[in-house]
Formats: sequence, C-alpha cells, structure tokens
Amino acid sequence: LLAVSLTGPGFTGEGVYRFIAAGADGQSTRLETRQTYRFDQWFVRLLAPVVLPAAAEKTSRDLERLKLAVEKQLPATASN
Repeated sequence: LLAVSLTGPGFTGEGVYRFIAAGADGQSTRLETRQTYRFDQWFVRLLAPVVLPAAAEKTSRDLERLKLAVEKQLPATASN
C-alpha cells in the first residue's frame, strides 16, 4: 500500500496505490489505484468533470506501458 498526498496552488489531492496478488499460480500482481482531488477555484471545479476523465485515461495508458516494460524485463521462466 502506498498513499500519497499532494498539495499545490489551488488544489489538494490524495492517491492510494495497492498491489494485490492475483492469479491461481501466485505469479501475478494487480495494481489498484484511487485518486481524489479537491479544487479551490470555481472555474477549475467546473472543468473537473471534463479534465479528470482525460487524465484518468492518460494514467491508464501510462500504467499499461509500465506493465509492458516491467514484463519485458522479467526472466523467461516467469509467468506473465
């Protein structure tokens, strides 16, 4: 479990990252993430429903690229 708090001009955020054993063989791991943000400015709060889904999609793509890079580095005997 990794929990982070972010504070910047006009916002605060929290993220939780959790690694969970997956698969019957015990060789797989799943990453669950959850982020929440609070914005101070009304205009940013107004745009949040448009911007945050795009940011979440970008995060998903980045995590998929990370997964592929990690799996590429695993020994040949590991189950991917």
